[in-house]
Amino acid sequence: MTKHTQQDISQNVTQIQNSNDKCQICGNSLSKFLISKTKHYKETQFKSSWVECANCESAHIDPYPTEEQLKSYYSSGYVEMDFDGTTDENSNHKLHYSKEYEKVVFENYDFSLKDAKFSKVELKEKLILDYGCANGIFYKFLTDIYDVSENNIYGIDIESDMLESCRKISPNFYSTEQINKIEIS
Repeated sequence: MTKHTQQDISQNVTQIQNSNDKCQICGNSLSKFLISKTKHYKETQFKSSWVECANCESAHIDPYPTEEQLKSYYSSGYVEMDFDGTTDENSNHKLHYSKEYEKVVFENYDFSLKDAKFSKVELKEKLILDYGCANGIFYKFLTDIYDVSENNIYGIDIESDMLESCRKISPNFYSTEQINKIEIS
């Protein structure tokens, strides 16, 4: 991540806005708007706006969802939730997290990391926090395909069933309430 001075940030002021919440990584309150998303599921509409921190360039939802909003979203049948734009009952998150779909998910992760200009060599040296780790599929991708050390990957999730699956592959998975218990050696 790149650190920017206040002068650097001011020069890009046409793209910069005040965030609703400060960046949880660096504490900065200025950001650049990236995208808004809306998801309809059953009778509920979920909205999110994504921004990039003007200081550390990390992306996050703005405003950050509350713990109650997260629990509502992920306990409302998330795994059975259809992917956007599909009506096929076999096109849901359960399929996404299945073993038979793993190759496709791995290919998508690989494309995304290459688009973000991350190389296998670079990621091997990084400590990685997968916030919203689901069943640990990104962990599996990083260890199996990118040869990242299991000791360099940590996962956080709010959904207890997902964490149960994750903890079968590594002890480095925590609930959102346990995030402060992560000890990096």
